[in-house]
Amino acid sequence: MSLYNNELLGILVFQEFMYIKKETELSSLMLLLPIVFHQKSLSYLSNQKTKVISIQNLILTKPEILVSLNKRYYNFLSNSINCLSLCLDNGLFELKDGNVFFLKRMFNENDLLNLGKRASKIQASMMNLVSLLSSDSSQLYELCGVEL
Repeated sequence: MSLYNNELLGILVFQEFMYIKKETELSSLMLLLPIVFHQKSLSYLSNQKTKVISIQNLILTKPEILVSLNKRYYNFLSNSINCLSLCLDNGLFELKDGNVFFLKRMFNENDLLNLGKRASKIQASMMNLVSLLSSDSSQLYELCGVEL
């Protein structure tokens, strides 16, 4: 079975990000899928040699990763909302006052091994994504060129 950019992988992205971060602004979470579902971004962020320090650093060193983020943001917005709704409905997250809180995982470590190479790359990219999206969400949107 081949999995590509779908809700199952979206839930995995959200789950793994929140498992590390524990709490984030809803608006920051909405930037995840447009970054992870972009093949060049995922390849770069999942590389073991890549260590993202900040969004500003990434813009200077690899601007091609964020160049079309505004378009990708809107292309994946419905997927992001669907994935978040599924996470909330299944008790993985809680939403309070614009912040998302981690409660539990849907997929455990053994499940992740069976989801394939793309899921492994997603998991490998998480520490870099947490570093990348650690700034205030309004600053992230401005630096990434996402127009609301």
